[in-house]
Amino acid sequence: MGEALLGAAGLVSHLYSVAAVPAASRSPVFGLALLSVLTGIPMAEAFRLASPRGLDSLMRQALSRIAGMILHVDDPVSVIRLALSSLWRTLVFLAALLLPMLLAAVPFMVSYGQIESRFGRRMPGDTVVVIVGTDGIQPVEVRGDGVEVLPPVVRGVSPQTVAFRAAVAGRGTIVLDGREVEIGIDRAGTPVPSAFSTSITIAGLLDPSVRILTGDGPELDGSISLEPVRYRLAGIRSGWLVLYIVFSSLGATAWFLLAMRRRP
Repeated sequence: MGEALLGAAGLVSHLYSVAAVPAASRSPVFGLALLSVLTGIPMAEAFRLASPRGLDSLMRQALSRIAGMILHVDDPVSVIRLALSSLWRTLVFLAALLLPMLLAAVPFMVSYGQIESRFGRRMPGDTVVVIVGTDGIQPVEVRGDGVEVLPPVVRGVSPQTVAFRAAVAGRGTIVLDGREVEIGIDRAGTPVPSAFSTSITIAGLLDPSVRILTGDGPELDGSISLEPVRYRLAGIRSGWLVLYIVFSSLGATAWFLLAMRRRP
């Protein structure tokens, strides 16, 4: 079961890597916008297919009651009656939106980790701090393969931890107790490793920057210090999440309007 989940997660990550290929030689903002707009397509389709018939009618009925309140402002009884009717139809409208919004959130959450791992974090410089926690009795052995482990290596006893700095040029590998952990980045648009674990978690399946370690040995959990990326667009600086929400919403809206126009 675990291998099947890891295989499925790897396939999804590969599809996102393929989709990000056109952005590899361009600005990271372009790559972020491209994946975000593409995410909007399944969001719009999920919302459209799950929306019940007559959804627009419910909204018009609620708005008509509000207009009636304005027209009968001199009649308190009518205003109260129309207000209660508008409130009820608004609640029915929101309840009808619940399932479509939940289904539309699925592709949004799947893309969240994929996009953050590629465009939301970056290496803070030539060195990173790696912190490892383990339930093993023996100290974790650390050696670098393509990465220089810088002294000192700080070890804790309770809980057992290892912390050290690593000098990275491009992408390399750190070997922890016989398990290889990738570190660094080789090209734009690829996931930047930020954490690793021997346990299969939801975060590890949805976020390709969290590496799942296999093999025999003690359980390991660790993190690699990265820094968030700030983007400047139209003179405004913002984090990746703001751009993701904006571009995915634009993609979803455009696809939804296009689908509505094709409806007979």
